[in-house]
Amino acid sequence: MSARVALVVLAAGRSLRYGSDKLRSLSDGEPMLLRALRLYAGLPFVSKTVVLSPDRIDFADAAETLGYRVVINPRPKDGQSQSVRLGVEAARTAQPDGVLCSVSDQPYLTEGTVQTILERFASDPGRIVRPVANGIPGNPVLFPADCLEELCLLTGDVGGSAVIRRHADRVTCIATEERELTDVDRKTEA
Repeated sequence: MSARVALVVLAAGRSLRYGSDKLRSLSDGEPMLLRALRLYAGLPFVSKTVVLSPDRIDFADAAETLGYRVVINPRPKDGQSQSVRLGVEAARTAQPDGVLCSVSDQPYLTEGTVQTILERFASDPGRIVRPVANGIPGNPVLFPADCLEELCLLTGDVGGSAVIRRHADRVTCIATEERELTDVDRKTEA
């Protein structure tokens, strides 16, 4: 039996440490954001949502062509919780068993790792599933349906880590390569 999983790709961050819009930086010859959207496009999600900032609206057509619902975060300065909330609220309309929350600045993440997360969740849909490399947890994280309300109540510049901490006894980690979990925050990491 497979679980009904919705996808939320967070792409409204301001790239402050990067010094320019990192999601426009090229990864394998295409903007990092487009690469992230393509990574998930062929996987069996019941819905796909991308949360964009107003200055990335030019990615909306490409996202919609790949099957994403586009949600604009009008206030990215309010912190990551605003994007998480907007994305999860949109994803909940599909009545999923869980929501996979992804950042869009992991150019080395593979479809195989995402598929493993989905499979692990399907075998126990009450668990939070996340990848880990050398003992260090990373993204994306799959949250079961009963955690979605908590994600919608987050405030400030926090993501799902607060929810994960509250439910530490329900976290299942899958091992992956450290490179896959690298999120690019500075140009030297790209």
